[in-house]
Amino acid sequence: MRISVLFLILFLPFILVGKDKLPKSIYEFKVKDRFGKTINFSKFKGKKILIVNAPAMNVNSAQYAELETFYQKHKDNLIIVAFLMEDFAKLPNGPIDLDNLDKRNYHVSFYLTGLAEVKGDGPNLNPVYKWLTHAKYNHLKDSDVQWDFQKYLLNEKGELKGVFHSTISVSSPEFMEVYEK
Repeated sequence: MRISVLFLILFLPFILVGKDKLPKSIYEFKVKDRFGKTINFSKFKGKKILIVNAPAMNVNSAQYAELETFYQKHKDNLIIVAFLMEDFAKLPNGPIDLDNLDKRNYHVSFYLTGLAEVKGDGPNLNPVYKWLTHAKYNHLKDSDVQWDFQKYLLNEKGELKGVFHSTISVSSPEFMEVYEK
């Protein structure tokens, strides 16, 4: 019994730390795009990164078009990565059929990930979103994903500089003030 207690006291902190280990930098993440190819964030060094959670099924949302216009205007210094998700979907007829996710036309040229969980803090939460939503990782603030098209803006050094609710447009003064810094 004493040996078991001593073992727990000595090694439990190492077990817990190892279990919750996330990269220190956004540049250490890799995710799969909607076609299964790797998106390597290390390739984005020196550019601003805008991470957005986007509905997988609502492909005609005006916010997709707005993000594409913004991306086209700023793509020399900006990367947009939209995490496709359905965390806010209403499912009256059962699960959404996402079998043809790679065949949908989103009418955008920025990165789209495969389906990801971005809301909450459960075991299936995408690691990038765990990093983005917890101050102990992102060194800015804790946040919760409230709705589709919530925006996380990182500067050219990979530092989180702003979190914007879905109602905040990328062309709004509030967003542009942070973007232009």
